Amino acid sequence: MATDRNHRRYKQARARLFKHGRANDTPCHLCGRPIDWAAYDLDYNADYGPSADHVDAVGAGGDMFGRLLLAHRVCNSRRQALTVEEYLAKRPERIQPTAIW
Repeated sequence: MATDRNHRRYKQARARLFKHGRANDTPCHLCGRPIDWAAYDLDYNADYGPSADHVDAVGAGGDMFGRLLLAHRVCNSRRQALTVEEYLAKRPERIQPTAIW
């Protein structure tokens, strides 16, 4: 199982995710709040800028090339190797989006 974040295939998937997320104003899938694209443009490590979150966490045995969803960098980092369901159960303040994506 590859875990290289510099792999061309992963970088292309992440770039497509970011392009689609910015164009559609897609919120963080973990907290429901908007992604701060302006902060990301100034500093790619911005806490509330975008990151590509692996639905099946790589740290828990997921595939590096598996399904990606847009998340804040800080939310993705807090999730660690938890499943999305486990993470959301621990964080009840999640905002419910008003639109269906």
